[in-house]
Amino acid sequence: LPSAIHSVVDVPFAGGTLAVNSTRENAFAPEDLGVLTRFAQVIPEAGQRLRDLAERQRLEREMVRLQRLRAAAELSAGVCHNLNNILTGILLPAQLLQTMTQDPVLRLPIDTIALSSERAAALVRRLHQAVRAQGEGPLTTVAVAATVNEVLRATQPCWGDAPQARGATIQVCTDLAPTAAIRGTPAGLHDMLTNLILNAVDAMPDGGTISIRTFADERYVHLEFADTGIGMDESTRGRIFEPFFTTKANVGTGLGLSTLHNTVTQWGGSVEVESAPGCGTTFRLRLPVGTLETPAANHRRTVAQERSRILLVDDDPVVRKVLLSALRPEHEVDAAENGTQALAQMKPGTYDVAIIDLGLPGMSGEALARRVAEIDTSVVRVLFTGWELGELDFRRSAFDLQLTKPVTDLATLKALVGQAIGLHRERTGGQVP
Repeated sequence: LPSAIHSVVDVPFAGGTLAVNSTRENAFAPEDLGVLTRFAQVIPEAGQRLRDLAERQRLEREMVRLQRLRAAAELSAGVCHNLNNILTGILLPAQLLQTMTQDPVLRLPIDTIALSSERAAALVRRLHQAVRAQGEGPLTTVAVAATVNEVLRATQPCWGDAPQARGATIQVCTDLAPTAAIRGTPAGLHDMLTNLILNAVDAMPDGGTISIRTFADERYVHLEFADTGIGMDESTRGRIFEPFFTTKANVGTGLGLSTLHNTVTQWGGSVEVESAPGCGTTFRLRLPVGTLETPAANHRRTVAQERSRILLVDDDPVVRKVLLSALRPEHEVDAAENGTQALAQMKPGTYDVAIIDLGLPGMSGEALARRVAEIDTSVVRVLFTGWELGELDFRRSAFDLQLTKPVTDLATLKALVGQAIGLHRERTGGQVP
């Protein structure tokens, strides 16, 4: 200590020592020591309060973020439902026109309308999945290595041809160890890998390397996806899984990584990301191992093509007109815009199939389906909706089959109606009224 200091007092406290010194000898009386001791006791309490305040602020920010996501989910659900109704009124007429002419002059605008509508429908599905964490269908077993190779072939123009055209080279290195299949959906895994590849290409404008590695343990298949691109700072890395967040100007929707995160979580897995500016980015996905299930024989339904009697219930006049145009050439179809009108037309033996919208005024589609079953148990009830319903949603139990809006393929509509007719024939013992 400097020679000018004549007295020093050390007061211990949790986390350290409070040292006080003076140039006077015997400068600290017992009262001074008491004050210093109390002050030393206050220091850790103040520190703990600051930590508690920081944690409370963090929790408040997290709550605000979750509230925004919930609000986005509710808004998305309504928007997607309305868009699906609108797209049904575009896609089906376009496909009907495709069946009416082979004139190349007419087919060009018709095909363009159909293709653009299908792309819009796909975007609507991705939007809803991103904010509602819904899946893309029933879970099944998916081979990871085969899907990786399939996606690499499909995206080769993006990571191979396009960079070479601007004088850059992107190499793809794979180390795909044999693993068990995962529990997921082929479309979901395909979309995840496609998004990762496209993001990696955008992050390497001057070229680089994409590395994909797989390995497994007893419960999970691990998929590591790394690029040598520009990387991300901490702020960006913390937001990449938020819906609509994107660093791309006038490109993309900001839904790809959000959908990836929600889908992996729904499957029972997890995803981590490691990145730093100039050091590239690595995604680590843990995907649950799946088990192969053989569908039961009674899950197979006869697909019949006989002329049938169908009741269509939908409150959207455009949707009603479009489906009537699509179904009436082959079937007898009546339409109603709400549950009251539908029940007025429903009598035992009147209809074979009832196609019912979920969101109806006055009486929900689910309640109407249950009333229809009470009137005639043989009627096959088809849920026709643009809402995304989870696998365990209780409203599904009122229906036998489901047709999702928008109907992106006329053949899909006809095949489902045929399946419904076949189920009705099974219920009536094959008798045609």
